[in-house]
Amino acid sequence: MSHQGHGGTHFTSWAQTLIKASCKEIAPIQGSQFTFDGKALIVCGEKGCHVLNPSTLECLHIVNCNGENGLRGFCLSKDNILVLATGNNLNTFQLQVDTGNVTSQLLFSTSCHEPETLAIHNDLLATGSSDGMCQLSKIVPQTEIHVEILPDSGSKPVLCLGFSSDGKKLAVGFLDGDIRIWITVERTLWCSIHGHKGPVHAIKFGMKRTANLVISCGSDGLAKAWNIVEGKGTQNHLDYCNGCYCFIDPSVTIKFKSHTSAIKAAELAENGDVLCTAAEDGSIKLWLVKPHNGVESIVARSLTGGGAMATVAYSQKISRLATITAKGTMKIWGIVPHTGQKGMFAK
Repeated sequence: MSHQGHGGTHFTSWAQTLIKASCKEIAPIQGSQFTFDGKALIVCGEKGCHVLNPSTLECLHIVNCNGENGLRGFCLSKDNILVLATGNNLNTFQLQVDTGNVTSQLLFSTSCHEPETLAIHNDLLATGSSDGMCQLSKIVPQTEIHVEILPDSGSKPVLCLGFSSDGKKLAVGFLDGDIRIWITVERTLWCSIHGHKGPVHAIKFGMKRTANLVISCGSDGLAKAWNIVEGKGTQNHLDYCNGCYCFIDPSVTIKFKSHTSAIKAAELAENGDVLCTAAEDGSIKLWLVKPHNGVESIVARSLTGGGAMATVAYSQKISRLATITAKGTMKIWGIVPHTGQKGMFAK
């Protein structure tokens, strides 16, 4: 892994590239995520999983995943439970992260139907496959994963998954542009939305002030914020699924007309007030999301990732944004936190 430190080129008054590096040896890149404490950055590629120092992008640890057919995806919990999908298996590790020192211990391996994409919330694990199967599992510490197939998942390839901040709902994005949301406790389908003209590559629930939003990003170059709440009655935009009404208010559904190519990755930052979108043409944009009589969106800044983007990650603890291309070009951006009218978006 090569890395190069930079004094920093100021693109705006709020961000600068701190470090550039390459992890091409594990490309194509599948995903990335900071640990909750910001002490490490996990980067997963088809050829391996590396744990990096976010200050230098030096490799601290290589997770031994032993995947014969390559890694398909990964997810990381707040407790540093790392789940790697290889072939038809889910390998679950416990990461121990100290400053400059990382270890991983394999807890157990579980058979799973062709997992292509994963999401985790506490002890709930969701997986989606290319044949449309969605599975919701419960991780039993140190023991195993209990797998259960979600009803009404269909046969369309699953591309992305995302839990709500309380873990009560799971949103799923499909190849044909559809979005479905399940209630996790009851394992029932809550609503279906035709979200995009083409594949949905990223889906996120809002946090705190934006917790009522589901944000989806697609190959049509759009990011959409859906204001979805439970409702009653027979309004035109009321969707009825399995005994539950879900109201989708079109007056507050925002289209972020952000990119001219497919959006491949998205991340929420600043407690859900900021949306980062990254596209196939290498463009990266940050948006200010402000729920006020619906939603207001303001395009904030545009950055350049250096190639077709694969993944973005943000750490609230250390105010760092990581952008990584499919071929493994990495950048760490220093971010000035957003505070009201000043800070992140101040000119």
